[in-house]
Amino acid sequence: MQRQAIRLYAAYSQFYLEDERARCAAPVDWSEQDVERHMKTADNMVVVCPVVEESVPVEVEVQQTEPPYKAGDWDHIVECSLELPSGRLAVVEWPRRPVANFSVTPGCYRVRALFGNLRSVLRDEEPSDAFYKVVLWPAPFTELCVVKQVDWHRLLEEVGLAHIVDSRAERGAAADRGRHDSASRHDGSSGGPGG
Repeated sequence: MQRQAIRLYAAYSQFYLEDERARCAAPVDWSEQDVERHMKTADNMVVVCPVVEESVPVEVEVQQTEPPYKAGDWDHIVECSLELPSGRLAVVEWPRRPVANFSVTPGCYRVRALFGNLRSVLRDEEPSDAFYKVVLWPAPFTELCVVKQVDWHRLLEEVGLAHIVDSRAERGAAADRGRHDSASRHDGSSGGPGG
């Protein structure tokens, strides 16, 4: 097993897992569903979308087989596949700054992104105490799927903010849309994180 604990700046609420030598191009066609999933895929690239645009802690693991986990320990879980033909995995900040690298066996990997302590982002404190974990292991290609969707209404109730559920949820959704739209405009003009 390989593991690195890193801190990166999630500009536009994004960071990237990509094949280091594939000259990846970041996606620009974001949909509402992509934003809700907090993940999007492209050729030889996965975009993971933290819920905040700030410095965030991320633990990245590469395993030989699918590891066990407890879904109840996490607020949001999403999985997809990532092709790594060169055997070189890079974790990248926008714009185009590698923050971690792994040497792996070339091939297709399953990527599981786990989001924890998201209730902390609702308290308007910066930085939040949210944390993220990404686990990869060799596996045949399968489509992106949300294993557990974050329930913002429940989290708002837990932190005593249920009375502003609707307005805060709408503001959060609008902010998410704005960040991804802005990132798309920047990616289109500069080639994006992978271009």
